[in-house]
Amino acid sequence: MIEHFQDKLKELGNTQECMCVIHNMMDQLEETQLKVETNAFEVLNNSDKTLNLIKEGNEILSKMQSACEPFMETTDNPSEKHMSILLDSLSSLFEKIMDSVNLAYHISHSMEQEVAIQKEITDRVRQSVTIINDSVDKAAACAELMMMMEYEL
Repeated sequence: MIEHFQDKLKELGNTQECMCVIHNMMDQLEETQLKVETNAFEVLNNSDKTLNLIKEGNEILSKMQSACEPFMETTDNPSEKHMSILLDSLSSLFEKIMDSVNLAYHISHSMEQEVAIQKEITDRVRQSVTIINDSVDKAAACAELMMMMEYEL
């Protein structure tokens, strides 16, 4: 009978060790989630800044195009025609950059939402692990008590 209790105590001890490993893994998971959340937030902030810079650039480009337009329509000068092509190319480039930044912004926002969901799940798992750990500790204490009582008999 005592051997049976000793075997059960060993099993409970192994389970307690596993629970410690799980707690450490949960801590690591929370750390990496925080890093991902921070990075997603940084990308959102940088995307906002980049979008504002692109809007400023587009405004300047629009003013340049408006200022140059009267000359470009009436000229046969190849340099001025080339300037018009360059301004149009620059406008197209700004649009592509804006599309790319918008995509990064939406992806970052999605990542931030997913991390929030993961955090909720992690909290629920941590609560469950704590309950299991407490139960294992109580079972181990109970088994030790029963083994001590068996020795006394």
